Amino acid sequence: MVNLLDETKKYFIGKVLDYYRLSEHRIDEACIYSDICGGCNISNLNYLKQLEYKKDKIINIFKRYLGISINPLI
Repeated sequence: MVNLLDETKKYFIGKVLDYYRLSEHRIDEACIYSDICGGCNISNLNYLKQLEYKKDKIINIFKRYLGISINPLI
């Protein structure tokens, strides 16, 4: 469940109130400020899923902006 806080032409801003189902890859965040700051958007993923997320992000950036297909090794 989400509480909508603001609306723009392109997106909504909201606060998560409750989750339907949590991922099996979710872990407790180490940072005590994570609920306030929101800067570490993948800190609640286990380490291997963080690496997978970062790898996919790099692949997409190279493809979108440079038109290059890569397969980085981690």
